Amino acid sequence: MTSKIQKTIQHVVVLMLENRSADNLIGWLYDENHPPRHFLPEDSPKKYNGLSGTGYGNPLKLNPPGQFIKASRGIENFTVPNPDPNEDFKNMNRQLFGLNIDQSTPGWLPPEGAIPGMDGFLADYATAKCSNDQIAKQLMGTYTNDDLYVLSRLAQSYAVSDNYHASSPTQTWPNRAFMHAGTSLGRVNNFPYEPYDVPTIFNAFEASGHSCHGAFINPAK
Repeated sequence: MTSKIQKTIQHVVVLMLENRSADNLIGWLYDENHPPRHFLPEDSPKKYNGLSGTGYGNPLKLNPPGQFIKASRGIENFTVPNPDPNEDFKNMNRQLFGLNIDQSTPGWLPPEGAIPGMDGFLADYATAKCSNDQIAKQLMGTYTNDDLYVLSRLAQSYAVSDNYHASSPTQTWPNRAFMHAGTSLGRVNNFPYEPYDVPTIFNAFEASGHSCHGAFINPAK
């Protein structure tokens, strides 16, 4: 269904970031007492898919399940999480499915029909370089609206998607390839890197006679 606002859109600006989840940054953006005022599309479920009221968390160990750490409001400091979590395809699958999936598994894919329980983030983070069981607990810390005052106010004043997911649960280049070309050509990690020699959305814009501009900014970490 086409909404009235869609007919008024003249420009679309896409800002592609990485390394943070929606729950981590804006999980507490809305709650039951302060819901969003508007929904797009208008027939969408009238509920924000955040952390409020969920009791979401992760076990510290998977087999057998260890101490359960709930997602908490607030962070110790603005360098959390430190050290960086694992981010390649096999680790992301462990985080999503709670399964050890490595290069010896065909396609590095989970078993057919496996349901992502989203319960392996903490256990996998405990295996990251320079991490351990005690350090890993910081991963369940999340930013509040006051921690990220500008970002939260912008999100509340304009629009934010609460069901937007990465095309591929892995690193930077495959996801940027999906963003610009709609495919990663089957590649699931940054390396070994090969050029993505496929048509992009920029080619499609040019072919249709529409203007577009692209820029790459690599912010310091």
